[in-house]
Amino acid sequence: MKNEFKDIEQLERYQRGTCSGKEKQEVEHRLIKDEGFRGLHDDMELMVQGLRRTSDGSSIEDKIELLKDAFEVLDEAEEKEVINLNSWFTRNRSTLSVAATISLLVASVFIFRTSTTNPDNLFQNYFEPYENLNSQLRDSQQEVDDITLAYIAYEQEKYEEAARLFESANAKNTELLTHLFYQGNAYLAIGEAEKAIALFQIVSESSSILQDTAKWYLALSYLKAKDLEKCKELLDKISHANNGFSKRADDILKQLK
Repeated sequence: MKNEFKDIEQLERYQRGTCSGKEKQEVEHRLIKDEGFRGLHDDMELMVQGLRRTSDGSSIEDKIELLKDAFEVLDEAEEKEVINLNSWFTRNRSTLSVAATISLLVASVFIFRTSTTNPDNLFQNYFEPYENLNSQLRDSQQEVDDITLAYIAYEQEKYEEAARLFESANAKNTELLTHLFYQGNAYLAIGEAEKAIALFQIVSESSSILQDTAKWYLALSYLKAKDLEKCKELLDKISHANNGFSKRADDILKQLK
């Protein structure tokens, strides 16, 4: 029983996308080799899908009521038209308390996903303007021009001002990809996703050291613009690139499914 509860908790982390890379590999290996573990996973996934199908567009309050109905099904073992839970009992689980525990954990997965899978919510959860690493801001002897002022405004989180200053400076000199990258971040911070996309595309297709980072921000720009097809396509590439953004890309992909 104790081991089964442990398996449920591990599968709950896997479905949320919060387990480590090593744990993810372990789960996926067991899903192939362990029939009982795979059945437990299928039970949890079935209920998540049922809850999602029957509550699309409903409020959190309605979702909570739906979960209460699910518990009644577990208690009474009666057939419901909107949530098919027959497999909970035909799979010969140890006790009803195990099924109830699965239901609780699935509920947490379900509520978590419904609160984050909105593109705007996902964007807010994952977007953070890239840290200013440009050394020219810190050179007190350098002439104060538009590009210097742009980095000063950026570091002070005055992103609208920074975007305007970058735009002015980069119109005169578009050769420095680093400036375009930070201009894209400033645009994205103020919600100008389409402008950010154009700039991140340039940097991501270059040989700049910021190429991989620009791809991550380009994916977030697509997310902000609600271009989910391009967003998921790019996130899939990032998730397989084995870099510092791969785990986050994989997490978002799971939540967009």
